[in-house]
Amino acid sequence: MRRLRLGLRGRVSAAFAVGALGVSVLLAVTTYGIASSYLLDQRYTTVLRQAVFNARAVDDALATTRPAVADLLEQLDASGGESSSPLVRYGGRWFDGQFPRGHRSLPAGFLAAAEAGDAVQQRFETPAGLVVAIALPLGPPGGTYVEVFSLRELDQTLTTLAVTFIGTGTMTTALGLLLGLWASRRTLRPLSSVTAAAGAIADGDLGARLEVRRDPDLAAIATAFNRTAGRLQARVASDARFAGNVSHELRSPLTTMVNAVEVLTGRADQLDPEGREVLELLADDVHRFAQMVEDLLEISRFDAGVVRVRREPTNVGELVAMVADRCAGRPVTEVGPNAEEVVSWVDRRRLERVVENLVHNAESHAGGVTRVLVTATADTVFVNVEDRGPGIPDGEQERIFERFSRAEAHRSGNPEGVGLGLALVFEHVRLHGGRVWAERNSPRGTRFVVEIPVQP
Repeated sequence: MRRLRLGLRGRVSAAFAVGALGVSVLLAVTTYGIASSYLLDQRYTTVLRQAVFNARAVDDALATTRPAVADLLEQLDASGGESSSPLVRYGGRWFDGQFPRGHRSLPAGFLAAAEAGDAVQQRFETPAGLVVAIALPLGPPGGTYVEVFSLRELDQTLTTLAVTFIGTGTMTTALGLLLGLWASRRTLRPLSSVTAAAGAIADGDLGARLEVRRDPDLAAIATAFNRTAGRLQARVASDARFAGNVSHELRSPLTTMVNAVEVLTGRADQLDPEGREVLELLADDVHRFAQMVEDLLEISRFDAGVVRVRREPTNVGELVAMVADRCAGRPVTEVGPNAEEVVSWVDRRRLERVVENLVHNAESHAGGVTRVLVTATADTVFVNVEDRGPGIPDGEQERIFERFSRAEAHRSGNPEGVGLGLALVFEHVRLHGGRVWAERNSPRGTRFVVEIPVQP
């Protein structure tokens, strides 16, 4: 089971919410405990005072010659209302007509203590709710006065208080969460700027910088970031100049070598078989070396930021069919009906290079091209280059577009190439405002997808 991980902003907000919840629970529990204890004490004091007063009235009535206990209890019940019910044990019998449930419904321990003439107080549950019963001994000629008081109103008051605390705690927790969101957004806003600047640098904008603010902590971060970005930009520019200068210096001798090889190739019939074999090996290496130098020059232009896109209206389907079929040496292109008449503003040279590199990559490292499919929508043209190779593992589908990546060559056992072809494809497509990616092809092989907008 995958574990959900919160980001920094989520953790800050959650900390505020948990803190607010903890404070709310602590205050609610403390306040509820104090309030309930106070209200119970007040209620017990009140009912005890009333029970003592009524017991004295009953005691005085029993001291008369002919006590009318039932009538007296009826009067006491009427004065107490629904909140209490009196009972009297006199002459060995119980007078409990005003207590509907009767004296037998009282707890056994309480009833035994009352019959023994002890003063006792007990709280217990009844079908009608929570009650408290008070038993007081009467004077001569003896007896016991019991009064049962309802605690329903007190129970309702405490329930209302608990619900109020729960609602207040919920609101406090929600406010804590909102406060955490506001505080985290405000506090982490500089990180958003750092993320945006780092993302811009990763996408090739080496001139991205952070604004140095007055806050001393943030100013130190921004200054260090800008200094690092500046050094990186200078290093990349230096490397680009070095690669460009070296490649440029190599072009002249390479041109001479290529021309010499061409001349020798034209006279290959004058050489013995061993010489022709050596010439073929030399010609292959010289042409591969020349292509590598051209790729390095192209890459250095991207790094130096001096590339220019020369767009012109182009029928992409016709261009791709011409280039792909020529590179593969056979018809491999299919142009969908929706792409036959689509004219897109592209740099023809760069798009040709994209198709050449993808087809050459498939022919050299992936068992050959099976199909080049061109489709289009209202605003996008798609070029799919499919091969019959072993496929690219999921972890390498993005890495193969990095410079000097040779995953395909190692898998196919072909040592040719230095890993710049797909990197150039990525750069050319990016200049058009498009995307390129690799995905698994069914049932076998890889599909490279180039997505280019119709309008720049």
